[in-house]
Amino acid sequence: GALNYSSIYSFVVFGAEGQLIYSSDYGVSAPDSVTEPNVDALRALAENDLVVDVLTRDTPNSSKSVFAYVFVPVMTRDGVPNGVISLFVDRSQMAAHFHALLSWLGWLIPLLCAVFYAVPSCALIFKIEQDRRKARDLNRLSRYDHLTGVFNRRTISEKLMTHYQAGEKEPCYAVFYIDVDKFKAINDEHGHDYGDAILSHFGLLLRETVRPGDLVGRFGGDEFVVILFDATEDIVRIIAKSILQKARKPITVDGHTIQTSLSIGSRLTREGESPQAAIRKADMALYHAKSMGRNQAVEYFPELDIRQTRRRAVEARMRQALEKEEF
Repeated sequence: GALNYSSIYSFVVFGAEGQLIYSSDYGVSAPDSVTEPNVDALRALAENDLVVDVLTRDTPNSSKSVFAYVFVPVMTRDGVPNGVISLFVDRSQMAAHFHALLSWLGWLIPLLCAVFYAVPSCALIFKIEQDRRKARDLNRLSRYDHLTGVFNRRTISEKLMTHYQAGEKEPCYAVFYIDVDKFKAINDEHGHDYGDAILSHFGLLLRETVRPGDLVGRFGGDEFVVILFDATEDIVRIIAKSILQKARKPITVDGHTIQTSLSIGSRLTREGESPQAAIRKADMALYHAKSMGRNQAVEYFPELDIRQTRRRAVEARMRQALEKEEF
């Protein structure tokens, strides 16, 4: 039978002229037999190199059998071609592995392409979302006070002006100008971090006390402004009273408990009254509340304009006297 060593099924030996000499299947060729020189053996001799022919056959299980005829030239010690050995090799297993590799690459390459396309796309989406998040954060920083979380002065002024310019002058709105009593003393005694905690506390207190749709803002330092839309005198007094009551409760920060309070100046606007005028009048009412002993709410009344005018005149006269050294 055929020689079955590893993947070699059989072999054939050809002479220097390409004639058959020996076959592993049929033995030694008869001396008087005449055979045509093998074309592939002659080619191997002429080129002094391997010659390979591949044969593919279908099998009953629908797979492929792959065989290779390999013609190897045999040389003398002087390098002269002396014959050819032909091997019949079964390469079906290698072909199966190669086919499996190609099949694996067939789905791997599209997957890798998808990944290569997806990664930049995901990176782009992430970058866009990151830019949007930064834009939202910048927008928030530009509209809100970073310490207390309430609107900043610019945002409150813009919203109030938008409301006014839209012709929404009726029903009336109210303005609270609020100040933390003795805040400088709190800062000096306990430090700025403690003072910041107090401001943050009152920012939250104001947001939780006003109605949905009302505005709370910080104008700077320890000054807050509250805008109450669709307000009446009763609403102004009820909300002001609630703010004062909550503000009087003791506050504990880092183990230190203090009791402070707020002073409120309020202005319930009249038809056509500008935001600047309403805020100015609420500020005058706040000044009067603090001059009356703090920890209270004062509604604006016309006499405050006269008092402010007189106070400013006295202050101006005192400055002039100091400059002229009249004291």
